[in-house]
Amino acid sequence: MTATVVGIDIGSSALRAVEVSDAGSAHPKLVRYSELALPEGAVVRGEVAEPNTVAASLKALWSAGGFKSKNVVLGIGNHRSLVRDFAVPKMSMTRIRETLPFLAADMLPVPVPEALLDFYPIDEREGENGPEINGLLIAAVKEAVQGNIAAVRLAGLTTVEVDLIPFAISRAVCRGTKFEGAVALIDVGLATTSVVITLAGVPQFVRLIPAGGGDITQALMVGLSVDAEAAEAVKREHGMAGSVTGRAGAARDGGVVTSTESTIITEATDELLNSLRNTVNYFSNTRPLVPVTGIVLSGGGFAFGWFCGGVGGVDAVAGGGCGSFCVGGVGAGCGCFGVGADEWCFHGGVGFGVGECGMSASKRVEGVVLGAEPRMDLLPPEVRARKRVRATQRRLGGVLVVVLVLVGAGVGASSWAAMGSEAELVAAQQRTSELLVSQGKYSEVQQVQSALDMTVAARQFGASTEIDWKAYLGLVRALVPASVTVETLSVDSASPVVAYEQVVAPLVEARVATIKFLFRSPDVVSVPEWLASMSTLPGYADSVPATITRTDTGAYTVDFVMHVDEGAFSGRFSTVEGQ
Repeated sequence: MTATVVGIDIGSSALRAVEVSDAGSAHPKLVRYSELALPEGAVVRGEVAEPNTVAASLKALWSAGGFKSKNVVLGIGNHRSLVRDFAVPKMSMTRIRETLPFLAADMLPVPVPEALLDFYPIDEREGENGPEINGLLIAAVKEAVQGNIAAVRLAGLTTVEVDLIPFAISRAVCRGTKFEGAVALIDVGLATTSVVITLAGVPQFVRLIPAGGGDITQALMVGLSVDAEAAEAVKREHGMAGSVTGRAGAARDGGVVTSTESTIITEATDELLNSLRNTVNYFSNTRPLVPVTGIVLSGGGFAFGWFCGGVGGVDAVAGGGCGSFCVGGVGAGCGCFGVGADEWCFHGGVGFGVGECGMSASKRVEGVVLGAEPRMDLLPPEVRARKRVRATQRRLGGVLVVVLVLVGAGVGASSWAAMGSEAELVAAQQRTSELLVSQGKYSEVQQVQSALDMTVAARQFGASTEIDWKAYLGLVRALVPASVTVETLSVDSASPVVAYEQVVAPLVEARVATIKFLFRSPDVVSVPEWLASMSTLPGYADSVPATITRTDTGAYTVDFVMHVDEGAFSGRFSTVEGQ
């Protein structure tokens, strides 16, 4: 990570940013913080709906906050993100990330190519098939992340990382702080409420609930037939007065808090509180040996009195008790710096991905750090590749600048020498000519870049229909019993220049390849079981019922034809327009 970075939280109602210096060190420094309200509809549930509007607001935020760095870390954590318990065979993190698209395909709400995946390892355990790494699967819809990155780019900023907001919250709360037992970190936003349950600072469980303070405002608008501004004012007056229960008739400017208003707020908050109770109870029921002993509340919605004690079963353990911790917090923190009883720096948007949390329980097992500081990087691979290209271009530009400086120095030297003698002038002119020749050599940089762009485009086009047949057929072979052998195999697939011939028939999906197998089995095989197993393969479109023939030797041969769709494309060199 760069030395100075700005963490950004693109919320449904506001932008929040914090600039941190010495971001890569163990003691980062909070430099500045600012926030700015967003026009209604510009961001919907944490997803940018109007990129130009958000970009303009980011520019205004940068100007008002006086931010110096243009390198930003984006936080995500809305209904388009998913965190689930997940176990993988024991292997290195590199191999885990390579196999995630295959291992986690069934758990994703979108096709694998449309998702960004990462894995947080927690501990090692013995599974049915050998040692396993237990942890959390983190997935985000690529389209949603790219939309937020696009808005950042339009504002003239550079996204260097994309982190998970619930993990950032855990880093903020756990930095320099020790809790006894498991602690539930609950962050209540406008449209999303996140729950992170940690043990010794290590996240054990994460849930994103698509509800928040905005639901209360919406309920008041409908129940009282008022606009959003008036509903928000009623909600805040209830919060300032304390708990809703028993507060009907409490004084407020211009009137009193009515029982109708209290009823509406109580009903709206009960839904969220029930979701929070169910979430904590689910964790406790599935992990009876890890009791939840406390909660830490943050976010714009937690300040209302009805949250104190509302989750039930545990106590607030942050700061001076419920409601006194993290005024105006958004749950997007990077960590606290020099934390003491009165030194919480968990302000909204506090720089993502900064410093070390110092997890004492973390350990390294064959290249995998278990229980390390929770941190994800869901930056799309296309954006990462473009960053590398830009870095190369900057280096080439630097070389060209050096050459131009040398040429300028040579010209100046020759002019100065001309004032001395004609002979020196001739020598200086000769030197200048030599330098100009050297400068001409670097004019090939642009040609090299053009050739590189054409090569990249040709590679993308040539690989647009690429299927990693070695890996794919290996997956097929893994589904066939060990006693079955492959007698013959033929593949007919699409190419970048020739369209694959499609079958014109109802209910037949588009295909990109056909695989014909001739299997030999010593026993009679179950065709339905084969069809069911083959349908789990990525890119499986359909298959033709097999023909089983008994040979003179008593064995059986099976003709099997399978069709493959675009889901089997490797997509190694795909790009996203505008990134």
